[in-house]
Amino acid sequence: MQETRRTVDFRDLRTHRQMWQTIARDIKEDIINGVYQPEERLMEADLALRYSVSKTPVREALRYLESVGFVEIIPHTMTIVKGMDEKDVRNFSFVQGALEGLAARLSIQNLTRSDFDRMQGYVTLLEKYAEESVARHAAQYEKVHFKFHASIWDLSGNDRLIELAKNNHEHLERFRSVFRRFPGRFRSIAYDHRRILEAIHEKDGEKAEKLARRHIDRYAEIIAEALQKETGL
Repeated sequence: MQETRRTVDFRDLRTHRQMWQTIARDIKEDIINGVYQPEERLMEADLALRYSVSKTPVREALRYLESVGFVEIIPHTMTIVKGMDEKDVRNFSFVQGALEGLAARLSIQNLTRSDFDRMQGYVTLLEKYAEESVARHAAQYEKVHFKFHASIWDLSGNDRLIELAKNNHEHLERFRSVFRRFPGRFRSIAYDHRRILEAIHEKDGEKAEKLARRHIDRYAEIIAEALQKETGL
């Protein structure tokens, strides 16, 4: 694929870690946006030239992307972009649903008024974007959507749960490409967030857990259905 060489200004980056993380985020977004297609080969030398860096931070960025399911590294051979698999979205969503549900149940004991007000702000924005046009506000919707769910993880107060939820969420991020291609299909689930927050605020742990799990299940079903139609299975 022909593409314009892009450079990243690393003058303000203080550590090697920040360098490869920036490259990884950029490549991840390119994969989600379809700049790189499934099965496409990623060349370390080309990427190093593109970012005006040595191969070392590129190699570390690719190793990270492999750990979260975006690429596959075939030792001593090549790195390729992984395709999206319906089984993967169902498996990772099943785990995420369990984690989100547990986090919602646990969060009721730690929710403060300021937390509630902040999360209400997220809910209002998600509904606003859904009403106006999810397609037009896709990037903003994704950011606020993450903040809402991350707030629930943090309110669980369980460090291990937070770590697992974040890691599993990173695996699910590659399916954002489906959201960006078919944003209208996700419009209805934007309103799930208000019900989840209300259940947490009402201190109804059972209801909060059930709603959070159902929300993730609905998200997975929409993606799985879209993938089925694309592959013709």
